[in-house]
Formats: sequence, structure tokens, C-alpha cells
Amino acid sequence: MIDAELFIPKSRPRAFIIAVKEGVTLDGLIQAVPSEPFNPRGLVRTAFTVGDDEWVWRSLPVPSGRTALFSDLCERDEP
Repeated sequence: MIDAELFIPKSRPRAFIIAVKEGVTLDGLIQAVPSEPFNPRGLVRTAFTVGDDEWVWRSLPVPSGRTALFSDLCERDEP
């Protein structure tokens, strides 16, 4: 689960489901427990409610944060 606000000045949560062929090694790309910001509480609660123990939690680097504001992206007409 990734919210676009981590990258652009607009919040739009998106869920990404990634399928991996059985036998493919994911060394360094997975972690034992979910973590924010990519695994919000609602997603984690759903995963544990379903009770499926085959969820794989991805180990993704947290973006450094956006520096632009929406106003920075708007062009101004100069008289």
C-alpha cells in the first residue's frame, strides 16, 4: 500500500499486489513483520484477520520525502 503523497503533493492511496513465481529468491527484499508507511494498520489488520500466513512483507526503502509543494508546480502568468 503506497500513498502518492510520499512523492507528490496529492494523497491517493494505492494497493499493489505483486505475484512472484514459486522458487524465486527474494533475499533482501522481504521482512518478517509489516512496517509503515507501506503497510498501514488497516492492511495489516486485514491480513491478520484473514489468517493467511503466506503474506510476504516487502522491505522497501522509505522515500526521503517530497520537497515540492503544489504551489511550486503551478505556473504563474506574469503581466
